[in-house]
Amino acid sequence: LECTQSIISGSGSLVIVGSPAVSPRDLDIYVPRANLFHIIGYLTNLEGYSITSYGSTAVADDGYSRGVLRVLSLTRGNARIDIVQSEDDCSTLPVPQFWSTAPMNVIRGYSICILYPQLLERGLALLNPARKV
Repeated sequence: LECTQSIISGSGSLVIVGSPAVSPRDLDIYVPRANLFHIIGYLTNLEGYSITSYGSTAVADDGYSRGVLRVLSLTRGNARIDIVQSEDDCSTLPVPQFWSTAPMNVIRGYSICILYPQLLERGLALLNPARKV
């Protein structure tokens, strides 16, 4: 993660930071625009994942695509990873666009940032007023 300036965020990050109430379907890795193929190469060539969906630039009808260039899905057995390519050089650009504060955690190669720790600890979250739920 660190060499590509990528992060883990979304529902998978909730499990990593210790939220027991979540059972994610996948792991979301957010990458800067220029580093997509470094991550894809590593996961396919060294970890044995296969690309199952090349995604598109239109992520959702509710405007979630702000900050996201495309989403690619990779699988290995029952494991699934979604690679979210940022529209620019900042891998965290899409994170504030999430529907809620619950998955707004950022896991980097050597650090973890929980954006709303008191809410997360109490099992609460705020909804993003800019997103249609």
